[in-house]
Amino acid sequence: MSESPDEIYSGSDLETLAATPRYQSWIFERIQPHLSGTVAEFGAGIGTFSNLILPHCETLHLIEPSPPLFKRLEMRFAADQRVSVSPDTIERYLTAPGRPRFDAVVMVNVLEHIQDDAACLAQLHGAIHPGGKLLLYVPAMAFLFSKLDREFGHFRRYTKPALHRRLADAGFIIEHIGYMDLLGIAPWYLVNTLGGATGFNPFLVRLYDVVGIPLTRLAERLIPAPVGKNLIAVAAKSS
Repeated sequence: MSESPDEIYSGSDLETLAATPRYQSWIFERIQPHLSGTVAEFGAGIGTFSNLILPHCETLHLIEPSPPLFKRLEMRFAADQRVSVSPDTIERYLTAPGRPRFDAVVMVNVLEHIQDDAACLAQLHGAIHPGGKLLLYVPAMAFLFSKLDREFGHFRRYTKPALHRRLADAGFIIEHIGYMDLLGIAPWYLVNTLGGATGFNPFLVRLYDVVGIPLTRLAERLIPAPVGKNLIAVAAKSS
């Protein structure tokens, strides 16, 4: 499995995204019902999402290959005995002897960084308890692929059928796959795909979190988004 440049990733964009509580809350709302027991978060970054997960599990394993981000995770969760932090890639972590198996695995904006995503999903299937869940959030819509995607080491943006196929081929039972953030398509396309931005504008990101996220979140509660900037998936290992 070929790993991405995340091993030396500095995570400067994560500071900007950490200041989007409505966006984070919306994603977490969709995965929280599936969290329990022993949970792993791969690509934990600076721990923004990890902090939301922790109250809903017994133990939390955070895996982050980027040295500067790993150090920040260690410091952030050093006092909590429920949390372990590992500086491994997904491949190294899952193939090392004696690793635990999980009741849930969380990957938020991570799978797109992995060149051989099919092999990764197969390994994850083997690391989950029967009846356990894989919870994924990934970028969607191939036409949105931009310089920013390349800058962050993305190999792809997913379509719903492609993600469904990948998960099924790895042995998962798909409980849900759906698009999220219909409203986010236009600004991403204008600013990043057409505009060629290679970083997040903190002001625009916060503005969208305050204005755009509540609107699209409410709309998508009423009517599922037919398309969206991202995809969310809940996949189970048969019991």
